[in-house]
Amino acid sequence: MINYVKNEKCDLFQTPPEAVFPILKYIPDNVKTIWECCDPGWSIISSILRDNGYHVISTDKETGFDFLKKKADFHFDMIITNPPYTLKTEFIKKCYEYQKNFALLMPLTALEGKERQLYYRKYGINVVLFDERINFMNEKKGAWFASCWFIWYQDGNNNKIFYDSLYKTENTLFAENKNSYFTFKTNITAEKKKQQNLFDYIGCIKEFV
Repeated sequence: MINYVKNEKCDLFQTPPEAVFPILKYIPDNVKTIWECCDPGWSIISSILRDNGYHVISTDKETGFDFLKKKADFHFDMIITNPPYTLKTEFIKKCYEYQKNFALLMPLTALEGKERQLYYRKYGINVVLFDERINFMNEKKGAWFASCWFIWYQDGNNNKIFYDSLYKTENTLFAENKNSYFTFKTNITAEKKKQQNLFDYIGCIKEFV
């Protein structure tokens, strides 16, 4: 399993829609422009964000913008992406350097590691845990590692654990071409307005160090 994940060909996993829809309610209300920095042009993350009214800037190493080596010369309010897992530490570091809201979909084991924990202790982090594993590979019957959203808010509202559920794929209609699909609208804005604040949406929140 470990060798399989470390294989360069298997380092990039397309994010299934059921893992993207939950992140919508964790996006701060003042966020308008989102940077998907690992999108060569067909990211499901970008498509769902655009479908829900966000302006999305898509860049990728394959299309000429290396997130780890170049600095953005454009405005954005938040970074949302599913980074290459073998580069998760580098992506975490770069995101903190921008000091803007970010959400990274990564293996739960990204909580481990001395260098990563130095960043978490210094800047803080939020984690959104799911009630089941995300299956990134449809041809395989089961998901063999746990993933979660790592979220950081520039307003300092961090160091919390959120417990959430995956949206099932019946919320999305897919065509055979991965570049063509239509999503049912989810009224996340209305749901958020019903709450006193963003963090009241999830009923079970725990502080962690």
